[in-house]
Amino acid sequence: MQTPTSEYQLRLDKGVFVVEFYARWCGTCRAITRHLTELEDEMGFVGVMIDVEQLPIVAKNFLVKGVPIVCVLADGIELGRIGGSYTKEEIRSWLLDFDVI
Repeated sequence: MQTPTSEYQLRLDKGVFVVEFYARWCGTCRAITRHLTELEDEMGFVGVMIDVEQLPIVAKNFLVKGVPIVCVLADGIELGRIGGSYTKEEIRSWLLDFDVI
């Protein structure tokens, strides 16, 4: 999973991305990160982790008000998002609903 440290390193306008908005103190976020890292290897998508405390402008631009939030983006357009606690299989099923992954 890519982890940009500035908004200038973040390029989400070309391609398909699964973006997790997280905070280091969030236990649920750690579980979601583990699931997404495994699914990235299994499904072949590009994962991006956004630390909402390190990149608050990016979180604000995506209207993120809590963590964890997972979004699917295709060529810069948000196709969907989920938030909260999910199993790996629930996330896999949700991702498979999008024809781009």
